[in-house]
Amino acid sequence: MFINSQDNNLRAELFDEYNHPGADIKLINIETGEVSEFQLKATNYLSYIRVHNKKYKDIDVLATEEVEADAPDIGSTGFYNKDLREEVEDTLDEAEGTFIGSEVLSSMTVSSIIILARKLKVILKGGEMTN
Repeated sequence: MFINSQDNNLRAELFDEYNHPGADIKLINIETGEVSEFQLKATNYLSYIRVHNKKYKDIDVLATEEVEADAPDIGSTGFYNKDLREEVEDTLDEAEGTFIGSEVLSSMTVSSIIILARKLKVILKGGEMTN
């Protein structure tokens, strides 16, 4: 899924704002300029995705392998939720006692965004993920 490293006339980009409504990334066809938006979901719960699909009918979702296995109409990010969860826990352990502070450490939402941003950076740059 290293879109930017392949010769496919596609480029994946993050949106400039972190709270872009309904989507996390955009896929640009370099030849035509066509842009497709995607929401990324790291969850085990298909219900979260269905809520998104009702609100943002024109934005496709890419989810973890666990969800994609149960819902063939949902695309996969290639990540497993259990692996992302472990990485969040590792990041929290590493961050404990640093400048981040206890408020951020108690927020799994912020931690998940950090992990997702790290993973997206690897995907968009076409690198390999390490554990």
